Amino acid sequence: FVNVIQAHSLDASNLYESDQLDFVFLDTDSTPEALADELAAWYDKVKEGGIVGGYDHSIHDTVYHDYDCVSASFCADNKIPLRTYEYQFLIQKPYKTV
Repeated sequence: FVNVIQAHSLDASNLYESDQLDFVFLDTDSTPEALADELAAWYDKVKEGGIVGGYDHSIHDTVYHDYDCVSASFCADNKIPLRTYEYQFLIQKPYKTV
């Protein structure tokens, strides 16, 4: 099901436990700092195999050419693959190996 919440994203992330959600889509205020904060807040809320998707202006937008691509940096730091299409990104949370 879809749960629509009208709240600031970082506040809304506190409504969920870790490993609870199947999918989260982030559409931040388009600053690299906001996306980094939202990825940090929401990634843990997604179950193994779940997806965090979003809109990352810094992937291609020349406005943010001085910044590293936030979603790519997050994935590199966490050693997880990143899929992109134009300004969209998808990060699938890996399954834990035993």
